[in-house]
Amino acid sequence: MQSEEALTYNSSGVDIDENQKANRLISDIVRETLNKGVVSQPGFFSGAIRLNSLLRGNQSHLICDSFNGQSFDSLELDGSVDWFACLDYFASTPLTSNSVLNYVRQLADFCLEKKITILGGETAEMPGVIRENSQELVSYFFGLGKSTQAKVNVLERGFIYRGESLDLSSFHAKSPNSCLVMSTDGVGTKTVLASETKQIDSLIGDILGHSQGDIACLGASGIGVSLYLGVNNESLIKNQTDLIRRAESMCQNYGLKLLEFRAEYKPEIYEPEQIDLCGTIVGLVDESAALTGNKVKASQLCLGIPSSGLHTNGYSLVRRILEYCNPKNRVELLKDLLIPHRNYAPYVQALLQNFGESVTSIAHITGGGLPENLVRVLPVGLEAKLDWGSWIVPEVFESLRRMGNVPLNDPENKGMLQTFNMGIGLVITVENCNSKAIQRFSEDYFQSKCPIIGVIQNGEQGVKFNGL
Repeated sequence: MQSEEALTYNSSGVDIDENQKANRLISDIVRETLNKGVVSQPGFFSGAIRLNSLLRGNQSHLICDSFNGQSFDSLELDGSVDWFACLDYFASTPLTSNSVLNYVRQLADFCLEKKITILGGETAEMPGVIRENSQELVSYFFGLGKSTQAKVNVLERGFIYRGESLDLSSFHAKSPNSCLVMSTDGVGTKTVLASETKQIDSLIGDILGHSQGDIACLGASGIGVSLYLGVNNESLIKNQTDLIRRAESMCQNYGLKLLEFRAEYKPEIYEPEQIDLCGTIVGLVDESAALTGNKVKASQLCLGIPSSGLHTNGYSLVRRILEYCNPKNRVELLKDLLIPHRNYAPYVQALLQNFGESVTSIAHITGGGLPENLVRVLPVGLEAKLDWGSWIVPEVFESLRRMGNVPLNDPENKGMLQTFNMGIGLVITVENCNSKAIQRFSEDYFQSKCPIIGVIQNGEQGVKFNGL
């Protein structure tokens, strides 16, 4: 079966214009809270702050405290902790720029009063997961304090697990110019398909892989993560001990410490049987090695690193396309659609260790595809010219395109290229002189083709395609 209508991301129940408008407005507000220790800019894949600007005496243990709500009047942070950063997650149906703006304005006012920097955040429109005219709001606050032990606090409709605090003084001793790198994101409406197939645990792998990819763009390696799970079905979070054990085990597999795990039953927010999962990752990078995009120059090459599938983006459109899939094919297709996000952290660290001088930027290809993510590492006056056909697009993307009659390239309504990664999980810009060696290293690592897919050249900041 095939849709007679040409489906696009814009026709899948997501208002892209409102989302983009909200992000522009948020950036201006966030800048009000930045302090001298911040070395990143709003809109990048992750935020970074100098560790030596934070450490004071024996206040060296990283403390995380999440807040679930919109009014900060009732929020009282622990006065013994030196709070320094906040990251927020805003998910709703529908998403309107005014509602996002009002929330971020309140958050910024609270942070300005407490001298806390908003270091990142995520906005998401979640049709099919969050009920109409509802919002899910989670704020993560990070500070430095004294050592704390692991404990579980029971909430009215859930629990908060806080792991043993992480001592940052040892990291600072090894690398005095270290920066803490942080990023917040969610797995989006991929949760709908995971709920349908009862593959909830795989979603934790998704958020961990996605988060590692975001901070890898700054050259950072993750050390800890805080997770939030919201559910409509209370039975999913009844067994606290087992849920915490499974989450900790998966975090360990990704080289991360579970800093906090908050789980809440919210039938008034979530559609029947639906869940939402988001996380905030913390990593480290030496400031001298941080990749901010300022090393990108004309004539450098773009190396494409393969994805494991769709990763965590475009699932609102996927679910619309699946309406045209027959039951037999649907079962097989779901296997491909639910492959977890590839963990790029070990590869990126090995790459930078061997070729750090020749790697000038890393772009994580997430929502918005190649056009909206590669541009985030490009300085003004440079464009990426990509060669369509220089890599083999995995069959899962072709199947979705045919079934949904989705245009390949539709910048206005968001076609395939503006929605999915199309088989490219990272784009790494490299110096031409070492490109062959980096390509061989990458192909040996992944046991897969890692083609040169384009070049950086002078022009209007953006991404263009040859062959379309």
